Amino acid sequence: MDALTKQFESARENFVSFTADLESILRKLLEHAGIELAALEARTKGVDSFRGKVDRPEKKQKYKKCEDVTDLSGLRLVCYLHEEAQRVSKLLADHFTIDIKNSKYRHEFLAADRLGYRADHIVISLSPERLKLPELSKYKNYKAEIQVKTVLEHAWAAVDWKIRYKGQTGIPEPVLRRLYRISALLEGADEDFSRVKAETGSIRNAYSKKIKSGNLAIALDRESAIAFLKQSVTANKIAASARRLGFRVRAAQTLNTHPMDGFLGTMELLKITDIDNLERRLALKVRSSEAVLRKFRGLVKAGEPMGSERFDVISRVTLVRIFLLATSSKEDAKKVLENIPFTKKVSDAIMTLLGGEIRE
Repeated sequence: MDALTKQFESARENFVSFTADLESILRKLLEHAGIELAALEARTKGVDSFRGKVDRPEKKQKYKKCEDVTDLSGLRLVCYLHEEAQRVSKLLADHFTIDIKNSKYRHEFLAADRLGYRADHIVISLSPERLKLPELSKYKNYKAEIQVKTVLEHAWAAVDWKIRYKGQTGIPEPVLRRLYRISALLEGADEDFSRVKAETGSIRNAYSKKIKSGNLAIALDRESAIAFLKQSVTANKIAASARRLGFRVRAAQTLNTHPMDGFLGTMELLKITDIDNLERRLALKVRSSEAVLRKFRGLVKAGEPMGSERFDVISRVTLVRIFLLATSSKEDAKKVLENIPFTKKVSDAIMTLLGGEIRE
């Protein structure tokens, strides 16, 4: 074993710690920025992989110490969309020191007429501000390579690795044509997904402007429902009543599951087809919202241990759905809950409020 590999073997646990600490820092930064990843993978290079890299003829004179190898710690950040990948790359530039010389961005991997792998490979080290922290000061000369790519770019890389076609040279013509086609399809799909997100945002903004102006003649769909629940004065009053009673009302995206499917299914069964109809149904009973929710809370909390926080956290979507059912007819609520139930305790509480029960 050469001296450089021995040096890395003895220091590898330090790089393992660096990888873990860096992963923790990145997760916190991404959460604070509101960026959701499809995947985050972290690894520390193994000794055999290190030896294979530094023993390559073209690398023999490049590395004087193991810290000179810039990808001993590596993280892969897989984003859903291209614009999210751009946000992640900017986040790295804002919070870390970038090794420009050893970094490589997606436009540098391939010419416009070439197929294959695209991603940002950004070599970073901790910023001077972070290195002042006692627990991070030991990483002064450490670097890591962060790969930033979309789900579809990651799919290409995984397949490319599997079939081991790393470039165009020597690829049979029929295979080359098929690879060009796949590469073009994936790149086009990435662009189309970004367009879908942009169009969805435009539609949501248009709904928000209409609702804000009082024009509620809008068909009920996922985007119009989200816009309405954020802006509706009536929905805000119901949420305020819930908070006064001790509920912690959250946006749906902060919870582990998204309840919008159940909400839209409930609206369909109640024959609420537009935002105007939804607003009218809520407004009819909004003055009694605190009394209704107090009774509901008492029923679901009955039998729970003292201090239990079960049932305390609720999304605004679920809160409005519960309120609608608890102020509907017994027959309508029963029909909905037999088709789109909550947990048994919540469903039973709603039916108890209405003086009925659910068929098992």
